[in-house]
Amino acid sequence: MSLTPNRVLLGISAGSVLTGLWCGRAIERAVRMLGDASEETLRGDRLPLLDATTRDSDLQPSASDANEP
Repeated sequence: MSLTPNRVLLGISAGSVLTGLWCGRAIERAVRMLGDASEETLRGDRLPLLDATTRDSDLQPSASDANEP
């Protein structure tokens, strides 16, 4: 079995592809972890406080709502 240029190029390219896939996966994990960390850091930092109480008048339709198509 001789080493032809095709076999050498195939071996080199296979290693490069596998290394690229491994690096891409590591970068994806790092970016995902960074996103999770920033979400935890900024949780509720810029959100407005909402009034969660409901009133009966909010639940009943008004007269102007009945006239709309």
